[in-house]
Amino acid sequence: MRILLAAAYSIIEPLGLIYLAGLAKKLGHQTRIVLVRDFDFRPLFERVEEFRPDLVGFNVYSGAHKPVYEAMKRLNAMGITTAMGGPHATYFAEDAAQYARHVVRGEGFTGFRHILGGTASTGVFFDEKLLREGFPCPDRATFYDEYPRHRDNPIKNSITALGCPWGCTYCYNVQFLQLYGGFKLVARPVEAVIAELEEIRRRWPTRLIFFQDDVFGFNIPWLEEFVRQYRDRVRIPWHAQIRLELTRDPRRLKLFKEGGCCGLTTAIESADPWVRKHILDRDGMTNDEIVEGCAKIKAAGLRLRTEQIMALPTSDLDLNLATLRLNVAIRPDMAWSSIFAPYRGTTLGELAVRWGYYGGNNDDLSETFFDRSVLTFYWNDRYQTDPTKPNPARRPFSHEENERYRDQTVVLQALFNFFGHVPRGDELAERYLRTGDFSFAALGRMTIEHLAALGETVERTTRKAALRAALGELSAHRAETFEALWPYFAQLPRGEKLAKRFFAQDDLTLRTLSTTTRHHLYDQVVYNSDLLPEPMLAPVD
Repeated sequence: MRILLAAAYSIIEPLGLIYLAGLAKKLGHQTRIVLVRDFDFRPLFERVEEFRPDLVGFNVYSGAHKPVYEAMKRLNAMGITTAMGGPHATYFAEDAAQYARHVVRGEGFTGFRHILGGTASTGVFFDEKLLREGFPCPDRATFYDEYPRHRDNPIKNSITALGCPWGCTYCYNVQFLQLYGGFKLVARPVEAVIAELEEIRRRWPTRLIFFQDDVFGFNIPWLEEFVRQYRDRVRIPWHAQIRLELTRDPRRLKLFKEGGCCGLTTAIESADPWVRKHILDRDGMTNDEIVEGCAKIKAAGLRLRTEQIMALPTSDLDLNLATLRLNVAIRPDMAWSSIFAPYRGTTLGELAVRWGYYGGNNDDLSETFFDRSVLTFYWNDRYQTDPTKPNPARRPFSHEENERYRDQTVVLQALFNFFGHVPRGDELAERYLRTGDFSFAALGRMTIEHLAALGETVERTTRKAALRAALGELSAHRAETFEALWPYFAQLPRGEKLAKRFFAQDDLTLRTLSTTTRHHLYDQVVYNSDLLPEPMLAPVD
């Protein structure tokens, strides 16, 4: 059987599809993988025309579901067997089943095996046992042959376990695990993980492994065995994601460092303890403990990336600025931020509907976490006496207030990393956002004024000259943009490289600046292969 697997484009390998392709290969089938960028399905249908697949399967996320549904309808009309899986297909399986012959709810390996074997009936498939047959051996070669950019990327991604013991209200994991009776952390055997990573090291250029587990290294005995084998057989620096609560056990950070970890990502989400407890169900740490946990990561010699969500239900500009203020105190290498999307089916998505913040069905969402909020906000909804219900005394934002807050959130999200690198950057951010002038000129002028008030000069003459020299010839428009933005580049690590990268773009907008800065901090700081040590060439005793 010829199988075509598809997903939305990301620079991170589509790990689920790679493991599914490995399962298909083991069963003797021929598989291809195609990625769809910006809802442009032409590459998909070109591959259908060329490859003539018997089955097309798509991994679907909310926000991208409507275009996928349309593509499924077209494939069905062509007589091709269709299948869908992923978060949206799990939450809305019956709806998805109107557009695909097979819909796999929850974990997909067993369902995929049944589809390939012809034993899955039309409609929704669900296996009540999570990972009944474990993780298949991945087929990376098939994907990398199709996508040389991913093949040549010095960062390769893997996963060691499925599941998370925490129940964050915005997370897909909560409802996903409830399908199987609650929390289950299913870790892959260390030997299987190491064998996969050995193949990566042997066959493809790799300077860093990123483990995409929601919570890496939760089980200490597993982690001890992993570190022992990783040091002996893989010896490539790695990055992972953890909960800050896990820093309370000193063994874990010690093992991370001994095993070759060079950085960690951890979610803060909000600086407000009430919001973390009652809106996000993240009541594990106080703000002081968050700062302490981040300090432990940095003291261990690990780079730190934090994550936060803005425009949550009960949110306002003051809350977003408080979260920025907490990051200014922490000083992470990267302060990643997103804008809340009310995914239906998640606990927080449904709360947003019940409390009147959202009235849609997710058809109005995009596939990114950076687009303008779709919520209608309320005053006085935080700190209410009964946190299980909206405050009876609340009042909605006026239309003008709601539009202004949405605009402010888009700008703050775009500039969050910058403000996080500026001394007392939350004060600069508040002044900038409340003026309503979101121009580059205003940002540059206010940055200079802010730093001057703190006694900082930005090394004005020499720093500006170095940045300008790195750019070479510029058009009049680009030179004017540089004059406005040079204080921005001066505050960020390796600012010359960032400036060159930004001015190489066609579209010099705020969104382009934000995206370029985010990628710059990934490449040049958090995961920077130039700064990483050479792979450990000898086993560690």
